[in-house]
Amino acid sequence: MNIFLITSVPIAPPWDQGDKNLAYALTTALPAHRFRILTYRGGPAPEGDNLEREPLYRSRRPSFRQKARVYWRLLGRPLAINGWAEPDLYHFIYRPYALSSWLCRLMPEFRRRPTLHTVPATADGRPLSRHLFFADRLVVLSEHGRQVLARLGLTNTVRIPPAISVARWAALRDQADRLKAELGVAGHPVILYPGHYSPGYGADLLLRALPAIAAQVPDVRVLFACRPRSPDDEAREVAARRAVAQMGLAEAVHFYNVVPDMRLLIGASDLVLLPLETMRDKVDLPITLLESLAAGKPIVISDLPPMNELVRGCDDEIGLLVPPGDADALAQAIVTLLTDVALRRRMGERGATLAWERFDIHQVARQYETLYTEMVQ
Repeated sequence: MNIFLITSVPIAPPWDQGDKNLAYALTTALPAHRFRILTYRGGPAPEGDNLEREPLYRSRRPSFRQKARVYWRLLGRPLAINGWAEPDLYHFIYRPYALSSWLCRLMPEFRRRPTLHTVPATADGRPLSRHLFFADRLVVLSEHGRQVLARLGLTNTVRIPPAISVARWAALRDQADRLKAELGVAGHPVILYPGHYSPGYGADLLLRALPAIAAQVPDVRVLFACRPRSPDDEAREVAARRAVAQMGLAEAVHFYNVVPDMRLLIGASDLVLLPLETMRDKVDLPITLLESLAAGKPIVISDLPPMNELVRGCDDEIGLLVPPGDADALAQAIVTLLTDVALRRRMGERGATLAWERFDIHQVARQYETLYTEMVQ
């Protein structure tokens, strides 16, 4: 089967965005199918014998104007790029926007071929409306997403969870001591915050919780893995470093603004936290949390839908929920897990089992393959 995969950005390394990560994972798990993907000029090309790559984008993070230009080019000749064979199906993986939906409705090819749209984010604060959806079938990642689309009157929806290569992350289990030594934090309890510095994403909340955490767990080490996305974020990182120094915790807190491989940081951590106050620009079930579960790490997250489905939606405890914006509750949850080794180990084991059962790419890919076949037939 020939499948044209379209995401909001080029499908190319680094793998740091939920929609393109899922798209590439599907191509690796379904080698019997050919996938056409859009990459960017001069950038690294993703590996795969079943990939047909076209560098239509000019940069890794294209502007709104670049994206519009690519869509117009596809509108003019969707089948004639480098002699590609006709696709059997178009699969979109991105949060819909008015312009992209309007352009897709204009493309006659999308009325002749089956179209599938995976909607990775349904709770990011920007309202969704029915006219944004044009595809024959829709996929959501969460129960919250299913309910949101149902309220819009969309009944052509199926729920398929996000996916990762669980085996890749499960290999980190029982490697914490070695990886801690590699990071220079051997012998210390380690917590990881893999987020952003912008307000509402949890960095400021963790800073407020730090004194209480350090008071009860004096030898703790805290890893901020935050890639600045703007000059404002760079200024926020400087402010965060200054605040940590004023607390007298400069030795306890490590900042990473360039992370070539998150496996090192997740593997060295004893728990991973994402205390969001907003889901803006986040997929419904953040991929970093799935990777952490697969690595056997308990999670501490906000009781914020749909992310909270990870903890609320399973029979076994895999982590702790805290009220959004509550620094005291965040500190207490972290201390509870750092000081109770048995609880932390039990949650880590249950989380790893959950990752294999629900989020492994091979299992999820089979669900997509079934859907592809149904739509093409």
